[in-house]
Amino acid sequence: MQLTLFTNGLCPYAQRVGLAINWKGLPHEVIEIDLSNKPSWMRSRLGTTLVPAIELDCKPYSESLDICWLLDEKCASADGCPTLVPSDSSLRKELERLLSFAPTLERAGWSLLGGAWSFSTGAATERSIHEWENAVATLTSSISAHEGPFLLGPMPTLADCALAPFIARFELAALRCRSYDARSSSRGLASYLEALEATDAWAATFPDRKMFGDAIAKYKSLDYFDHRTASLRNPLPA
Repeated sequence: MQLTLFTNGLCPYAQRVGLAINWKGLPHEVIEIDLSNKPSWMRSRLGTTLVPAIELDCKPYSESLDICWLLDEKCASADGCPTLVPSDSSLRKELERLLSFAPTLERAGWSLLGGAWSFSTGAATERSIHEWENAVATLTSSISAHEGPFLLGPMPTLADCALAPFIARFELAALRCRSYDARSSSRGLASYLEALEATDAWAATFPDRKMFGDAIAKYKSLDYFDHRTASLRNPLPA
């Protein structure tokens, strides 16, 4: 199997696929795309100018969750790769419930920041904090019910791939731009983020926290890399 990931390491959608690939232990090549200066070949080769995209045995695929599902199906546990989709029917339903919860989580995160992708500084409102903490409670309840440390138990699943990249960015941006410490406000959330950060997959797909936080605070944006050259290794533009 030949697998190439076309990504920008600062994009949460791209991190979804990076996590899936790394948690499954799939050999792959990474091509980092400068989203502020996209290569001319991108659309003709991949059929899209968005990240993430992959080539699997020379065939292109796009859309982050579609790619994650595809990789889990094509590279199943029978091939020696851990599965990200539980075989247990009740856990599969819980996975689907968490995936359907993603828009609610994202709305709560953007509300906490005071804007979608770009936002201003200043304290988060009580209403937005309440909305965020309700969303976090849904996640921590799942972790507790399945005895964690991940959303559906002791091993990461597609639910973690889908939700964790956004959770981590909302937490960091709220701390740096909205005077709100989400980890201190929820021990369960803090423990979840610590469990993620302890995995090699997370270390390979999330930028240096201080540099990323500095960039978010400077540009007051979670997609500043669409307009300025920045990457996983160098998240703070020169």
